[in-house]
Amino acid sequence: MNGRDSDDRHRLTVESTGPLDSQPAVSSPTVIGQVSVPWTPVVGHGSAPWTPVAGHDFIPEHDEHEGPLPNLSSTHPRHWKYISEGGATIVFSYRGPPHKVFSNSVLRLRKAVRATPAPEEHKEIGIGNSDVVDEKGAIVKPLEIAEDQEQKIKARGSNESLRSVRSAHSSRSLHHHRSSSNVRDDDSDSDWEDLNPDLTSENEQPDDPTIAFQTRVTSRLVPLCFLPRLESARVGRRWVEELARIGEKARPEARRRVDGIDLERRKGVLADDLVGWLGWAVEIKPKWAFLPNPTHLSAETAPFKLSRCRFCMHGYHSSRAGKEKGGYCPLDLFSGDLGRIKKALGALWDTWIMSNGSINNLKLFVMGKTVKPKSDPPFDYLSPFLRSTNGEEGMREAFVEAIAPMLHSSPLLGTLSTLMRSLDALDIEGVEKLWKEAKHVAMVGLSPKIADDEDEPSLADWEKFVDEYLAHGPYVGTKERYDPNEPQEENLKYWLTSYLMSATFKDCSIMLRFSPGLLDGTESFTNPERDVSMPLLTAIDLDPKSMKRLQKWAELDRDIVQHYAAADRTGDDGQCVDARVVGAVGKGVAI
Repeated sequence: MNGRDSDDRHRLTVESTGPLDSQPAVSSPTVIGQVSVPWTPVVGHGSAPWTPVAGHDFIPEHDEHEGPLPNLSSTHPRHWKYISEGGATIVFSYRGPPHKVFSNSVLRLRKAVRATPAPEEHKEIGIGNSDVVDEKGAIVKPLEIAEDQEQKIKARGSNESLRSVRSAHSSRSLHHHRSSSNVRDDDSDSDWEDLNPDLTSENEQPDDPTIAFQTRVTSRLVPLCFLPRLESARVGRRWVEELARIGEKARPEARRRVDGIDLERRKGVLADDLVGWLGWAVEIKPKWAFLPNPTHLSAETAPFKLSRCRFCMHGYHSSRAGKEKGGYCPLDLFSGDLGRIKKALGALWDTWIMSNGSINNLKLFVMGKTVKPKSDPPFDYLSPFLRSTNGEEGMREAFVEAIAPMLHSSPLLGTLSTLMRSLDALDIEGVEKLWKEAKHVAMVGLSPKIADDEDEPSLADWEKFVDEYLAHGPYVGTKERYDPNEPQEENLKYWLTSYLMSATFKDCSIMLRFSPGLLDGTESFTNPERDVSMPLLTAIDLDPKSMKRLQKWAELDRDIVQHYAAADRTGDDGQCVDARVVGAVGKGVAI
């Protein structure tokens, strides 16, 4: 696959995360198309580069002395408060007496579709609606996503072969499991143990696929100190039936007709409560961190895609009509420059205020409650945590000045930026070209959907991909295997999987969790043990994407560029600056 001729005007020097070995020295740059890449990040003053590890040594194995799974039946179901739900899972937060295992935790349970005499009603109602559950819960069919992922994990082996993130977060979990996995609440009616528990069923059920994916895939790319604690927990039948009965009244009515908690599963997923119910938290969905490699861009799209980032162009799309554009640009947040990070946070705050929190790039939570600025004055809610010298007007500055230095000194944004851009080394245009060439499909006219004949990656496929990426990927200093400038047809599967992995990081969120009390300016996100009493910075929503979405992404990419090209851009300076390029940092600060 031949790229376009290089143009020195678009030569970029990208700075990335640490070398594959433990040496701190910077390797010689490798040229990726027109992107020259040394292997060292610029992520802010005082931050240290993360060193990924090739192979499997990085992944923690099961601790041979590991105790039994935490037992949720040792708590009362009413001590778990409904928080939220998606298409496949429902989330509860522990609000009971202090507990060594469950305090500061949330529980994620798989949902199942209800049996109904009129299946066609589902089409009218849509996914995520459901009726009130009776005491036994009329749930009969697990959601397809759970079934599909379970089969893939079963094919990989039993739970005994699964490596657990529990051992990696040992300070938070292992000690507690050994000493108190069966500790009960100090509640006289908290004995919810099944009289005849089906331990065979529990042992045979695989851990939730999200645990396996984090353990075997994402934890090799992102340091564990920035990943949420995920671990299996034992769920008794009596306990989960009572939780379903109690929690059903808190669910949105639109969700209750079609699905509910899967009562047949004997395992749930415990995770850190990143919203918290005593302190406060911030959720940022940063989006795409880079301008694309120009090698495979068409003459029609290159002028726009090399000057405007994907997020800023998307703001002109018809789907965003009527929504507040604001001034947020992800390239500011990922720049590694403190001034630009402050600019990004200020823009996120302004859009949050103007949209009353309806645009999801910034969310604020206080004591577990989502703050809506029009009904929940930010000063009233945030003054216990941020010191404003000018009342309501000064809260924006207090927010920006408190958080920006903490993000600036953390390596997480630099790591995410590196992963996004290196995994998407071809751009979706290059992926589509390579697929058509490999399948001998005409470059114009009707053609099959991208990857329509490809199987979804299994867990083993994802592991193999990470092996290849860490050993031979575009930032390793060698072009012999996977040269983005001239990708080979025989490596099509690698490049398809690479784009999917990039999409996972492009769509992630970062959670900033703070304990009660005023910030004094000395805090940081340096928290290797993930101590919940200290500020926590966590990357979340790192779920695998489907091959079926590649065609949709290619079409959306074209649509976004076309809308941007045709839009009235009066007042738009027309330039996003990728600070991880030669000569761009100083230019970026002045934006």
